[in-house]
Amino acid sequence: MSLPQGITSRPARTTDAVAIAAVINACDATFAPEPLRVGEREIGAWLERTVDAVVICDEGEIVAFAGAVPRGGALSTDGAVLPSATGQGIGSFLLDWAEAQGRAGANEKLRTSILAGNEAAKALVLDRGFVYVRSFYRMVIDLSEPPPPPSWPRGIAVEPFLAGQEAVLHEVVEDSFAEHWGHARRSLDDWLRGIVIEPELIFLACEGDHVVGAVMCNEELFGNAFVGILGVREGWRGRGLGRSLLLQGFGALYEKGKRRIGLGVDAGNETGAVRLYESVGMRVGGQDDVYEKRS
Repeated sequence: MSLPQGITSRPARTTDAVAIAAVINACDATFAPEPLRVGEREIGAWLERTVDAVVICDEGEIVAFAGAVPRGGALSTDGAVLPSATGQGIGSFLLDWAEAQGRAGANEKLRTSILAGNEAAKALVLDRGFVYVRSFYRMVIDLSEPPPPPSWPRGIAVEPFLAGQEAVLHEVVEDSFAEHWGHARRSLDDWLRGIVIEPELIFLACEGDHVVGAVMCNEELFGNAFVGILGVREGWRGRGLGRSLLLQGFGALYEKGKRRIGLGVDAGNETGAVRLYESVGMRVGGQDDVYEKRS
């Protein structure tokens, strides 16, 4: 499908990060109950992981974008169109682009995510043969007072993250998420390219010399303080360790003056993560729905 006259496409550049963030933020403000706010740092990290990305320009202004990242046999695509630029076929053009990327990379499946409130985008992907497969929640909490202290299970000690422990952290994360939907194991170098490490906001749960869980937070990500990773190895689940790690992270962020904290979670998470987050007072502030089709 071609674009309307005056609207052009080109490969995305790292210098486009601010403009791409503006498109995402405008969509979030339109369709999400409690919008996130992305910035240059988040988009820059995302662009580093994409195999390809495109922007759509109207008289030089970026009004839409899409990017593709391979994950375990599936090509995951993310994109958005500025609400004021919809209705011109730009979304269809981006889907054509995404499907071409999927075929070129010999991926078995093509996945895309859509804000739950964006009915026009949902109708478009369904019309193109995509089917709904999963939802992910954006959860948030506003702390008006210090969170309760963690209550560590017997035999478990919490340790601060130290320089040089990146490989240890990577391993516990990979083990903790190995059975989660859509997870594809990543090398240490690839994983490190997609995260921002703030050592004073990372904590390891240890049984003796064995690291059995971890929580990793950031002072600011997506417009809030953020719990980017919370993982517990399978043999240590069901003992309250995840809750203790979460409260440890909340406490560290509270001490830094942070009052609103967010995180993302698979709505169908089999380990009961959504129930855990709700039990400490978190609420759903937004929802992303995932659709897929055979490439």
